[in-house]
Amino acid sequence: MRQLNKLALLTTIFSLSLVSCSNKSRCECFETSDTPDYVEGMCYQVSRKNVIETVYLINLPLNPEDDEKNYRYDFEWKDDMRVEYISLEEGLQGKRIISFLKLTKHSMRVTIDSTLADPNATYGYIKISHLAFTPLSERAQNANLYAYVSIGDERGLVNKPTTQSNE
Repeated sequence: MRQLNKLALLTTIFSLSLVSCSNKSRCECFETSDTPDYVEGMCYQVSRKNVIETVYLINLPLNPEDDEKNYRYDFEWKDDMRVEYISLEEGLQGKRIISFLKLTKHSMRVTIDSTLADPNATYGYIKISHLAFTPLSERAQNANLYAYVSIGDERGLVNKPTTQSNE
C-alpha cells in the first residue's frame, strides 16, 4: 500500500510540473538578422539546405525614443545560460543548434545546421526558455521568448511578413 501511495504522489508531482511548464506565456520580443544589427522590416531566412548558418537574435529597447543609457528591455540573460534552453519550433524542427553566444545582455548569436523535418515549411521560431533570462518587462514575466525565422531556398535577410503562416 505504501508503494501505491508513493507512486500516486510521484505521479501528482510530475503532472503538476508539466502543467506549470505549459502555463508559460509567449513573448515574441526578438527580431532576427544576419548580423548583430537590426534591419527594420526584415528578418532572417533559414535555408532549406543542410548548411551551417548563423542567426542573430536582437531584443529591441522598449523605449527607442529615449537616450541609449536609459533604454529599458524585456529581459537580461542569466549567467548560467545553456544550449538546452534554446529550441527550434514549428517549421524549424529537424534543424539542430550547434552553438550560441550571448553578445549583449539582450542579444545572442545562434548557429544551426541540419535539414528541416518539413521541406515545405515557410517559417519557424527559435524559442528561449524562461530558465535562460531574468524578466524586466511585463510581457516577459512568466514567458518563453520567441524569434520569428522565415524559411526559403536561400539564407539571409528577407522582408518580414506582417502575418506568419505555415501553409
